[in-house]
Amino acid sequence: MIRSLAGLVFANAAFFVAGAGLVRLLGWRIRSHPGVAYLSGVAAVGVISTLMLMAGLALRGWQALVLCALLGSFGFLGRDRRGGTAVKTDWRVALPAGGLLGGYLVVLFVQCVFQALNSWDAWAKWTMKARAIVLLGGLDTSVFANHAYQPLVLDYPMLIPALEAIDFRFMGRLDNLVVHVQFWFLLVGFLVAAYELLRDRVPQTLLWPALLVVGTAPALAENLTSAYGDAPVAFFFALAAIAGWRWLATGERRVLWFLGLMGGAAVATKPEGSPFVLGLFLVLVVFALVRRQSLVPLVPPAVWCLVAIVPWRIWISDHGIRASTPIGKGLTPSYLVDRFDRVWPSIRTIVEKSFAGDWLAILPLALAVGLVVLAWRRSWSAPVFAGAILAIVFLSLLWAYWVQRPGLHYLLSSSGSRTVTTLVVVGGVFLPILGGELLRSYTGRDDRRDQGGPPSARVRAGAGP
Repeated sequence: MIRSLAGLVFANAAFFVAGAGLVRLLGWRIRSHPGVAYLSGVAAVGVISTLMLMAGLALRGWQALVLCALLGSFGFLGRDRRGGTAVKTDWRVALPAGGLLGGYLVVLFVQCVFQALNSWDAWAKWTMKARAIVLLGGLDTSVFANHAYQPLVLDYPMLIPALEAIDFRFMGRLDNLVVHVQFWFLLVGFLVAAYELLRDRVPQTLLWPALLVVGTAPALAENLTSAYGDAPVAFFFALAAIAGWRWLATGERRVLWFLGLMGGAAVATKPEGSPFVLGLFLVLVVFALVRRQSLVPLVPPAVWCLVAIVPWRIWISDHGIRASTPIGKGLTPSYLVDRFDRVWPSIRTIVEKSFAGDWLAILPLALAVGLVVLAWRRSWSAPVFAGAILAIVFLSLLWAYWVQRPGLHYLLSSSGSRTVTTLVVVGGVFLPILGGELLRSYTGRDDRRDQGGPPSARVRAGAGP
């Protein structure tokens, strides 16, 4: 077990090196943005590894090392772009909240180390595929394009199996216990990255408690220790949404590159990541047009998101793999009308599961704060943006349940409690943003740095925290 754990830690250190190069290239300081660096590395390595698999590579350890070293070398091309005032940590809040969160994460780490891989979806959709990549030397079509394995949802994107395959390569064995720790690393990286992106935009008295509640939600811990893909796609998309909000609020273009990395990882993790990310870009386009901001900066991240998923869709189409979600039929009015009886049970389940007690009332609190901010009529940007993102996630989940082939009762009973993860996590990370807007509305302050406005009136593009 120690050897396996050491190998997994080494793999994640390689991911960090890859992300550090990307973060440095974008002008961030690595020591002030380690979480952004780590998840940038995970996202980039995950997407490129999927492309490598489709190109016929076996994703061996040395190939992963070369990839990480290549991405890390980009850091030599970058330089610090120091702008704005550095935000100091408020230790009066950070010590108690961070101490509680850290203690909880230690316990969760131990649980992940010894957790048995006993969930069907984790095995069928992710780990089995990672083991097949290692044992068969890549995307062997006798498995990945064999209709006999269709119950294992062969159309699902391959980011998680690719990351787990790299973990197995460095472990030197197919350890089904320690592989859970990979999801623990993603949780820690997500919490740190969210803090780094928000610490200069919202009061730390709101930020730390929000991260504590999100990070310790029992439902999230259950997802992580079950090695489901719902938590990773929630982390990636929530960070992409924060990056989008930050670009609108500051005009800081480099966060759009981070948005692209996170959006690409989201679409390459699970099928529902695609409508999530598409909706996010649509919201950004609408907000940019309303504010008369240029749409050109959105092009590179959008292209990367397409690179992350389009080749995979082509690969499965060429190999005759049937999609688990009939996208074509799902856009046909007659098909939707015939299955309209699935709508209300799906709505009810999504609401019930996202408002459940094991999510610690995160979503209802976020919705309540957003409505209060709107009612105060001093600020509309943040609550409307957050509401639009939550609506997109909700409608995407509803559409998925509406059009999928399996029986609705089976789908809702087997996946309802975990598919709402993205909905709740997004609500959680926007909770301190909305809370900050509420405080400003209450005190009567009109800080344009936080409220938005034309890019020329806000932080110069490229300036960072």
